[in-house]
Amino acid sequence: MAYGKDDPASLKQLADSISTLRTNYTEARDEAAKLRSEVNRLRAQTERAVDAEAEEELVAQLKTFGK
Repeated sequence: MAYGKDDPASLKQLADSISTLRTNYTEARDEAAKLRSEVNRLRAQTERAVDAEAEEELVAQLKTFGK
């Protein structure tokens, strides 16, 4: 596709394509930020669950050790 000052339709099409690409990029960037946030939230939740499970196991071991 040739773009040139003598072909206003092709310039309009190019401008529209650039605008669409910018919009798509912005939406993808925003979605990636949301996904990173969700991953971080889930990672922290998992760490808390693992810590709680480890604590429960330790308490159980200490109770049996003391008997």
